[in-house]
Amino acid sequence: MILFGDRGIPDGYRKMHGYSGHTHKLVKKDGSFVYAQFHYVSDQSPDFLTQEKGVKLAGENPDYSTQDLFEAIERGEHPSWTFCVQTMTPEQAEKFRYNILDLTKVSSRADATGQKRMC
Repeated sequence: MILFGDRGIPDGYRKMHGYSGHTHKLVKKDGSFVYAQFHYVSDQSPDFLTQEKGVKLAGENPDYSTQDLFEAIERGEHPSWTFCVQTMTPEQAEKFRYNILDLTKVSSRADATGQKRMC
């Protein structure tokens, strides 16, 4: 979940992408490894609230996102996310434009030149 960013106010939990934040190291039995970030891509298509609507909902219905989630499930609209793993070799990590262990960064698809993204 990304909050307080320049992407806008997410319109509920169902329409929010998720990220692992941390970069993980996946190691094989032979000792070789790749770095990995996990992405949860909303199948509901992300949507955002205007600043005005977000402020209004915060005052009138602070449980808006939870309510939206429960009501969607009651209607049979079960939310889902596609789980993706983006990997990078140690060599790619050395040459990357920023430290891949930096928690303030999320490696985007545009950054993924030569990387693998499996969904």
